[in-house]
Amino acid sequence: MKGYTKTIRPPAHFTNKLKKRQMREYGYNDRNPKHYEEDHLIALSIGGAPDNPRNLWPEPRKSEWGAKKKDRLEFVLYKMVCNQEIS
Repeated sequence: MKGYTKTIRPPAHFTNKLKKRQMREYGYNDRNPKHYEEDHLIALSIGGAPDNPRNLWPEPRKSEWGAKKKDRLEFVLYKMVCNQEIS
């Protein structure tokens, strides 16, 4: 369903607070929250838990597998699930 993830995505005040906490807990040297995107490990589009901290992590924006590259992979997986190529 188009637009579904927007209806379940947690609010920014929740993810921003969680991102800062997780950055400390994970021991990230770079503590600038703008350098990270609080991202879902399992994408919402394929059934990931929207607000479970175990499904959210501060993903570096600039790295080999940064936020943009992972977003492309998430879309490929979404299409594969929709086409019943994987479950």
